[in-house]
Amino acid sequence: AGDILVIEDDDDSAQLVIRCAEQVGFATRRAVDGFEGIAMASARPPSAIVLDLAMPRCDGFNVIEALLANEALATIPVIVLSAGEISAEDHRRIEAAGYRFLSKGVLSPREIAAKLRELVA
Repeated sequence: AGDILVIEDDDDSAQLVIRCAEQVGFATRRAVDGFEGIAMASARPPSAIVLDLAMPRCDGFNVIEALLANEALATIPVIVLSAGEISAEDHRRIEAAGYRFLSKGVLSPREIAAKLRELVA
């Protein structure tokens, strides 16, 4: 049980994550960019967030900074997804925030659902 906020600008990727989450019993909401995601999380904090890094206007790192700066949002579990390679420094930033980094295309839908269950359990 729980509420997953998917912050993802790509429709196909968002729908994959939403289907995975809903198949294991989570309710889902979607934001199409970082600004909308921050607003949605602030209005109603989710049980967990699945966050894309590469988004226009407000990318995943801006969202991470906003979450960490808000006491009510700082402890929400986050899975960070990216289709591209990230630098070792970016990987350290994600881990230092206590978040998990997963590479798009490497995990099966079943594995995504399992990671969400681990985070929210």
